Amino acid sequence: MKNTSEPFFVDDNFYTDLEDYMEQNDLAEVVDVNQFDDDWTQEIHLCREETIFEIDKGDFEGVVDDLVDGHEDRIGERDVSEDILAAIMGGLDLAKVNAAMPKLWYPNGEKDTITKQDLLDNASATSY
Repeated sequence: MKNTSEPFFVDDNFYTDLEDYMEQNDLAEVVDVNQFDDDWTQEIHLCREETIFEIDKGDFEGVVDDLVDGHEDRIGERDVSEDILAAIMGGLDLAKVNAAMPKLWYPNGEKDTITKQDLLDNASATSY
């Protein structure tokens, strides 16, 4: 494994680093790792942190439709959807909203391999 401190996925499981992988899989001690064959490997999927999604004007069109439907008693048959959308968009700074959106880790298409030696090295380094 090139960098033991990078986050990665194994199947659908996310690990912050190799130490996290070892802890979650009960491999904290050298004796735990020695159970593996010398040629044991685990393919991992490297990842990067990304915004979960970005919002644009189109995302608010459905919201405006729901608002209009919810306030039909005050709006009647008038078509005010475009005016409401313009009011919302005029009051929002989408760049700030998108910058504040949560970020999560997603696979980046790159793969690496954890070896038994990687586990042994990490177990030795973290033993006290």
